[in-house]
Amino acid sequence: MKQWLSANRRQYEVFIQVVEKLLASGFHPVSTEPYRDHMFRRDHTEAMVQVLGSFSPETIDWPLKVFSTGPLFRADQSWLEAVDVEWLGAGSAATDSAAVNFLAELVGGFRLDHPDLVMVFGHLGWLNTLLSTKAPDDEDARALIAALRQGRWSVIRERLPELEHLFRPLPYHEFVEEIGRWVEGIDVMAVDTPWTQRWDLSLTGQWDYYSGIVFSLYHRDTGQALANGGRFRMEVRDRTIEGIGFTLYLDAFRAVEG
Repeated sequence: MKQWLSANRRQYEVFIQVVEKLLASGFHPVSTEPYRDHMFRRDHTEAMVQVLGSFSPETIDWPLKVFSTGPLFRADQSWLEAVDVEWLGAGSAATDSAAVNFLAELVGGFRLDHPDLVMVFGHLGWLNTLLSTKAPDDEDARALIAALRQGRWSVIRERLPELEHLFRPLPYHEFVEEIGRWVEGIDVMAVDTPWTQRWDLSLTGQWDYYSGIVFSLYHRDTGQALANGGRFRMEVRDRTIEGIGFTLYLDAFRAVEG
């Protein structure tokens, strides 16, 4: 019992620490419904965008920094305690870098050994450009991306063996050199974090709304992501809202803390 109470207290302390950092950094809290349209909440981002999309664009000071907290439902894991952080109306490489660097700041508050952390980057934009030169039509390209989201990496080996090396984790400079042979004008975002970094086009993000860079943070001792994020685009009430953000999974952090 004492061990269980101690673990829950630590998670609460981490939650307060993260929220205080967000508030001090100018982020605004947005509440999201845990249950809607006969489904439990599986994602904060879409719920936040739907809420904020109900306001007139002229009433919002863009870009808007927001966050939401609360459990997310996963069929295979039940409920996960999460904090979702978003920059809405932001569409530059500078904001992408700022989001990842801010994630590094937040993670710095956990009791973790940074050499044990690995950040994997992917990019939907470059992946679509690459597939457009190889897949016969858009539908075929979407099917390939859907297969990657389902973990069926072997479709690349079967369909596009000459690109197989781009769908494995590569160091930054190797990735830039290799993808530059297929996609012109690549300007990869170099992020300064204390973690090992790898680039891998098989990382497509879980959600269909991702449109650009995507990333996942892992600990070497677990296959469960500590954080997921990326650039997204959504259609809400006949207008497009773009942004970038990430979700911290507090249960996962608690499990690997020293």
